[in-house]
Parts: sequence; structure tokens; C-alpha cells
Amino acid sequence: MAKKGLNLSIKMKNNWDAGQRAEAIQKVEALNKAAQNGGLSVVKKPQRSSTSARTRYESQNGQGSVGQGNDADHIVELQLGGADTIDNVAPLNSSVNRSVGAQIQQQIKNQPAGTKVCSVSVCDG
Repeated sequence: MAKKGLNLSIKMKNNWDAGQRAEAIQKVEALNKAAQNGGLSVVKKPQRSSTSARTRYESQNGQGSVGQGNDADHIVELQLGGADTIDNVAPLNSSVNRSVGAQIQQQIKNQPAGTKVCSVSVCDG
């Protein structure tokens, strides 16, 4: 019997280099791992700390640890039920982070809160 829920698809940007493509694949793998553990569902108003993820990450891991050209990414997206905790944050290329987040947002925007996400795939754009 097939699981009910969303299957999200992330498209890589044509101009991403091999490193960015690898990071996108790792991001999708992390999301699928969370989905397999029953942990992905649509959240309409994610709870965020009043301090940015980058500030919190760098206060624990050292100033500049996110790196130039990177964002402090929520590994499991807040919009998919991820926690706004330091153990759910890691540096990710800014283009990859923003593109993946925006694509997910587009695909879930008309879904009710609590809708389960079964899988996330990645393909060339």
C-alpha cells in the first residue's frame, strides 16, 4: 500500500558547479532520512529563535565558521517540521540553500498544515 502524502522534487540550477550539486544531493538525502523516520510535515508558521541561525552556529563553532558564500541552513527545513536548534543547522552554499527552500515553499504553499512529506527527489533543472 502506497503512503499518502507529498513527494517533493528539487531541481538543480543549470549554473551550479559540482560542489553545489553535491550539496543539493546531501540536503535531499537528509530530508529523505527525516521523512523515512516519519518526521516531515508541512508547517505553516515555523517557530524561529529571535537570534539568527548563523549567529547561534558561529557562537558555538567560531566566528566565520559558516564561511563566505554559505548560509546557516536548517538541515531539516523549519517549513517541514525541523527544529530551530543548533544541532539542526549546518553551513550550506547560499544559492543551494535559498533555491531548495524556495522550491519547497512553492510546492507546499497550498497544502494544509500537518500534510506528510513522503519523499524528496532531486533532478537536473
